[in-house]
Amino acid sequence: MKICNYCVDKLRNNKDINRNVFNRLTVIPTPECITELNVFERTLIKFCMPCVTIIRLGQITNKTRPQNELTAALKGRIAYLPVNVEANAKFLPDNLLNVDSLVLLVGGQPTQNKKIWTSLVDLSKVHKALTWLRQHNYLYKDVPAYTLEDLQSIMHKRIATINSSDHSEQDSALLKKLDDASKSYLYENFSIQPLSSSVPSDVVIDYQLNKVSGQSMNIFDSDLDVKAFPELFPTGENGIRDSMRELKIATTDFIRSRLLNRNPKFRLNINYLFHCFQVQEVSNMCHSIGHMLRSVTGNKLSAKEFHERLQNKDGEINSNMFSLMANMRGSKEYFAKLGRM
Repeated sequence: MKICNYCVDKLRNNKDINRNVFNRLTVIPTPECITELNVFERTLIKFCMPCVTIIRLGQITNKTRPQNELTAALKGRIAYLPVNVEANAKFLPDNLLNVDSLVLLVGGQPTQNKKIWTSLVDLSKVHKALTWLRQHNYLYKDVPAYTLEDLQSIMHKRIATINSSDHSEQDSALLKKLDDASKSYLYENFSIQPLSSSVPSDVVIDYQLNKVSGQSMNIFDSDLDVKAFPELFPTGENGIRDSMRELKIATTDFIRSRLLNRNPKFRLNINYLFHCFQVQEVSNMCHSIGHMLRSVTGNKLSAKEFHERLQNKDGEINSNMFSLMANMRGSKEYFAKLGRM
C-alpha cells in the first residue's frame, strides 16, 4: 500500500486527515450526457454562469533580470451571473411548433472585436442532461422534466389554444429566436465565427443566447461552486463549503485536493481554475484583514472603526496596508515584496 507524505505526517502525529475521500471529498464521475455537451449546451443547464475578466498589467520591471524572463502581471475578476434553469428547461416544449429541428444553430453575444461565436445546440442532449440532473442532483428537484407523452400533450394543447405559452418564462430563457432584421444587422456589422469545423461558416444563425441580467450571486454562497459547475459536481455534493463535512478543511487544502486529484477534470476546466484563484484571494484578504484588526493599536478593532481610521489616513493603518496587500498577486505591494527578495 502506498501513502503520501501528507498523510504520513498526519498519522504519525495522531491527527485526523481532512483531505481524505471519506471527508466528503470523493470525486463523482461526470456522466456522459453532461460531458458530451458543448460550451453553449452546458450554459443552459447551469444555475449561474461564471464571467471572467482578465486585465494585463504589463511587465514587471527589474533591471537585474533579462527581458525574456520577465512575466506579465495579471489581475482577474470573476462574477457569477444567475441563469433561469427552469425557463431553459421549458424552452423545448414551449417552442416545439416554432423550431424546424431539435438541433439549433446558436450564436453567442458579440465580443469586443465584433465577433460572434456560433455552435450547434442539440436540445435533446440538453433535455437528457437536465433529466439526469433532476434524478441525481437535489438542486434540480424543481426543474421540470418532460417525457415523450408530456411533449405530445403540450403539442396538442398548443394546437388547440393559441395563447398557451407563458411569455414571462419565455423571455427569461437564454435562447431567443432572431427575426430577419436582427439577422441582417448581425451579418452586416459582425463576423460570424463557428466554434468547430463541423458548423458551416455560411449557415445563417436563427437563435442567439440572451445577455444574462440580474444581480450577480454572492461569492460566499455555500452552494456557489456546485451551482456554477455541474459538469464537475454532477450530484451537487462535496463542494468547498459542504455543510455535511465533519472535519473542517482549509480553502487551500480543498483547492489542492481538487487540482491535484487523479481525475484531471478540475484542472482542465479554465473557468474553475479562475474560480479557485478568486476564492483563494478572497480567503487571503479576509485573513489579512482579520490579522490587522487584531494587531493594530486598540485590540479588537471593529470594521467600522477600521474604515473610519482608513478614511482619516491614520498613519498606523497606512503603514500596515503593505502587509495587508503583500500576498495579493497583481498589487504593487506584492511586486514590491518580490523585489526585496
